[in-house]
Amino acid sequence: MMLVIFLTASCAHFSNKDQAKEKAKLYLQMAVDQLSGREFAKAIDSTHEALKFDPSMAAGYNHLALIYMETKRYQKSEEAFRKALELQPDYPEVFNNLGVLMNRLERYKEAITCFEKALTNERYLTPENALTNM
Repeated sequence: MMLVIFLTASCAHFSNKDQAKEKAKLYLQMAVDQLSGREFAKAIDSTHEALKFDPSMAAGYNHLALIYMETKRYQKSEEAFRKALELQPDYPEVFNNLGVLMNRLERYKEAITCFEKALTNERYLTPENALTNM
């Protein structure tokens, strides 16, 4: 209930589209916290709520894929990573995360390709992650 009041009050000065994006960000942050607390079902629900408010949020699909990967739902994880890349084809964190998934699935050539795509992206702030994973 408090979240609804906060979401409504905090978005009063935005347009409807801006309000939706802000709500999506708040739900995604909740999902991040829930994943950190290993509350997987809640994290999935919160991520889905974020994506209802902003279906074009690549970060939401990336996060959903991470939850699925953590819970060993690898097919769903790959689908969500691919959706994130469909929405934002130059998203280096997704390439790194997808590479981790490909490693888990023993699809090593695909993993290397993903890590290389992450590493060659100049916007990637933590290339050491992809390098270590590769």
